[in-house]
Amino acid sequence: MKTTSKFYRQIILATLLAFVALPVAAQKWDEDKITDAAIEKSKDFEKGFDLYCDHKYREAIHFFEKAAREEKIAYSWYMEGQCYEKLGFKQKANFWYSMGAQSGDPKSQYKLGESYLLGDGVNEDEQKGAMWITKSAQQGYWGAQFMLGSLYITGGVTGVEYDEAKARYWMQKAADQGSEDAIKWLEENY
Repeated sequence: MKTTSKFYRQIILATLLAFVALPVAAQKWDEDKITDAAIEKSKDFEKGFDLYCDHKYREAIHFFEKAAREEKIAYSWYMEGQCYEKLGFKQKANFWYSMGAQSGDPKSQYKLGESYLLGDGVNEDEQKGAMWITKSAQQGYWGAQFMLGSLYITGGVTGVEYDEAKARYWMQKAADQGSEDAIKWLEENY
């Protein structure tokens, strides 16, 4: 079992999370990638997303919340969390990520897990962080799959011990969805 200091783990986690967040943040709205029919039909979600793309986060929040509460679109909780995060309110963002995570949205689960791992807007809890990242990865979110693989590579996080076989498994899952970073890791290591 590898042991690492708390400071060193924080550096590893922050680096890994930034590594995953860059391609996620760079993603553009692509209607072909939307699989949830409710989102496609939701005028509230569409209006909220248009406002979000125009950087009108305060206005977008109303429409995302309405889509989540009235139309039961769990992904709307994630988008509401994104708005609050863009506005600099990480604790509020985590509240909405929690709502989405508990409703089964994998991106909300990922963001909540990330927050717990880093203690960003919530009390640090590596075990809860690993749990939410794992749930997201199991649902097929490539960012969480890459992160979980990375956590298994480094070990030292409560709830995720060093395990090369599991690291490879999750990296392969992310690579199968086109994660360039996971593909690169697999090419360099296998």
